[in-house]
Amino acid sequence: MLQSETAQSIGFENVELKSFFLYLLVQSENCSDFHLMLRVPLIDLDSGWVSLLLYLPALSIFQVEYPLQRVQLTMLKIAIVIGSTRPNRIGSTVAQWVYENAEKRTDRKQDCQFELLDIRDFGLPLLDEPLPPAMGKYSKTHTKRWAEKIDTFDGFIFVTPEYNHGTSGALKNAIDFLFEEWNNKVAGFVGYGSSNGVRAVEHLRLVMAEVKVATVRAQVGLSLFTDFNDMSEFTPAPRHMKSLEQLFDEVHLWGTALKEARSQIPVEQKSA
Repeated sequence: MLQSETAQSIGFENVELKSFFLYLLVQSENCSDFHLMLRVPLIDLDSGWVSLLLYLPALSIFQVEYPLQRVQLTMLKIAIVIGSTRPNRIGSTVAQWVYENAEKRTDRKQDCQFELLDIRDFGLPLLDEPLPPAMGKYSKTHTKRWAEKIDTFDGFIFVTPEYNHGTSGALKNAIDFLFEEWNNKVAGFVGYGSSNGVRAVEHLRLVMAEVKVATVRAQVGLSLFTDFNDMSEFTPAPRHMKSLEQLFDEVHLWGTALKEARSQIPVEQKSA
């Protein structure tokens, strides 16, 4: 089995990242107490293949015969969450604007999928689960349905109104129903209100931190006085497009990194 020089090849599919680090834990069957953590820089993946030369100190160079997992980076799923449930709300129009501009990003069509998510469709009452959400023991049908939906997403763009210096009660309530389904994902914000929704977004940043959601810096703030006619017809100023594009970019970047990070968390740790 010992050879002077041996390389093991690993195939990669659908990989657009051009530079990142792959960590391998290699254990020899002949030396069960010997472990090696190998850091291999992958600089150029245009060919779709990379060869790894595995060197084990004091044991010369081994040919690795263990099956090595194929790495496939799948498409991100991002929910654009409508954070208001009021009749005649303007939030659904704002969310549609976000969605339509997200869909125009042809450079990201292959690796980022957006979906409008309306919390009103789930009919959530005021939080009625008998046990804390962090325990993951949901008992209500509406909670289980909501959890299953949130679990399918890799990140979120919350479209939130500002009510009394905070987000809507309906959105806060919907967030509070769950815990693990939010964990280790990314969120961005589009706020609207008399003060551009900035205080609602600040409120949400605190809430997101507690459910282990990473929030991006870029955000969009829309004014009821300058981005709406009569506080009802949505007419966003062109300048908001730059902030919206930055928001998309950061959500994509962080979402990609966090999806890979989640894949490394042991199953027993996720359910702990």
